[in-house]
Amino acid sequence: MTSGQHTRMSGGNSYRPLAWRGDCRSSQGKGVYAARHGRRGPGNDALGARLADSAWLTRGDTVRCVIVWINGTFGVGKTTTARLVQHAVPKVRFWDPEEVGVMLRTVVSDIVVRDFQDWSAWRDVVVATGHAVVNQTGQDLVAPQTVLQRQYMQQIADGFAAHSLKLFHVLLDAPTECLRERILSDADKMASPWRLEHVADYEVARAWMRDEADLVIDTGTHSAVEAAEQVVTAAGLR
Repeated sequence: MTSGQHTRMSGGNSYRPLAWRGDCRSSQGKGVYAARHGRRGPGNDALGARLADSAWLTRGDTVRCVIVWINGTFGVGKTTTARLVQHAVPKVRFWDPEEVGVMLRTVVSDIVVRDFQDWSAWRDVVVATGHAVVNQTGQDLVAPQTVLQRQYMQQIADGFAAHSLKLFHVLLDAPTECLRERILSDADKMASPWRLEHVADYEVARAWMRDEADLVIDTGTHSAVEAAEQVVTAAGLR
């Protein structure tokens, strides 16, 4: 979901699918791959190599739960993918960190920022909320939220780690033209201009996001269902 104009989702397992069927072709490489440890490559071979030595499949005594953070530019399909992950693994709880920003707007709106993520309180309360939800439910979480600032993402990951919660960072990527086509074809026409404005911001952030994400999925060549399946497998959610 965006941290600006957005469409609210209904409760339960319902979601509004985007016009996304993996029918674009990327000039940046195809398929699913893991960015950590310098791995690059098309298809599932690189993902298989990632999983072969993945600590995610053996959490150990120090990791209580995993928070799967689905990142990517506005309109790329984060919420759709997160809902499909929840549908595939019902024990995983859907959590939208954007709601923290909505709440804070009623409290600190007099402190003017470009994006509510610029409030340090947003990052702090996101960590506190995720921790509290895990304590309440004992469940892994899947959270769709665009975070383009590297230091913000690191602060959130470090905050969760302090509570023995592991953040599994997923990046949904797509070629720029594919993103623009998808946004323009989406049924939510009111959000389209705002999403298009931020494609350029994503292009600036794409390099660090691809390098530091635990899993990068090219949504130009994979459908939302395929992306969700890869997330479930790579994060060891079953």
